Amino acid sequence: MLIRALSLWVSIQQEDVETDKQTKEQTCGDKSKDKEEDEKLEKKRSEKASDDESEEIVTEDREIKKRKKDTDDGLSIVNMGANYLLVHLLGYIVMNSPVIFSQLGAKYYNQPSEFSVYCGLIAVSVVLVIVAPFLPRMFRTKPITHEEMSLVNILVLIELATVCLAIGMHNFSLGFILATIYTPLALVVSVVENGGRNCNIPLQLKRFYCLLLQPLCLLSLCTIAYSRVLFPEEGLWKMVIRGKDAALQTVMFSIVDSLIYGNWLYNVAASILLPTWIIFWQILCNKVETT
Repeated sequence: MLIRALSLWVSIQQEDVETDKQTKEQTCGDKSKDKEEDEKLEKKRSEKASDDESEEIVTEDREIKKRKKDTDDGLSIVNMGANYLLVHLLGYIVMNSPVIFSQLGAKYYNQPSEFSVYCGLIAVSVVLVIVAPFLPRMFRTKPITHEEMSLVNILVLIELATVCLAIGMHNFSLGFILATIYTPLALVVSVVENGGRNCNIPLQLKRFYCLLLQPLCLLSLCTIAYSRVLFPEEGLWKMVIRGKDAALQTVMFSIVDSLIYGNWLYNVAASILLPTWIIFWQILCNKVETT
């Protein structure tokens, strides 16, 4: 993942060098045009004394155009940083939401805590899948550029690599499993260009693969598969129900362990792993403008 982030950073630098060359060529052409215009202005000066005012207007127009180009070509790091912060705030809200879900389920639906919390997390996951792709465009009026989304991709790769390393230092087996599962997703995800030649079928496959690795969906699929291994004689529907019940109890036990015994597994999954998945989902669902 770190090598992938480094390669993306190098590609951005190469694009910047190419754009610098193009701007230098444009400035050389502009200088030649400016010389021609200056010669014309000098000729007009000899004829009319009022051309001084026109020269000032021309120079002011040139400065305004240069300022506009400089502002248009700059990266909107503030807007992308606001999206990055908002996504992690959503993860913090999800981390503290089980108590609210438990109270709502017990008060209005007379359901046990594990069922209320599991259904509430499913509802939150569906809302995030729908709303998350629109969050990067919430804080901006201009379209997202390729450099901005590549910078976000670099940051999320570094964050995921750091998370896997930190978890591996506390629990090597868990960190190794997370790295094995999410490293292919990190390598597959790339910036989608608007109007490019990206085939639609591979893009949809990447999005489907990303949905399967959503933390709650991944947990449910793993418990269903493990129930199939333990009880191979049962049918498909019973296997799904048994796996759902196992996922429901697993989520509730991890939340209780985090609240009572200070276990960090649920907190890390909700506040760090879920936001990184959301950012991967945003990268796949947003088409950017090429510069």
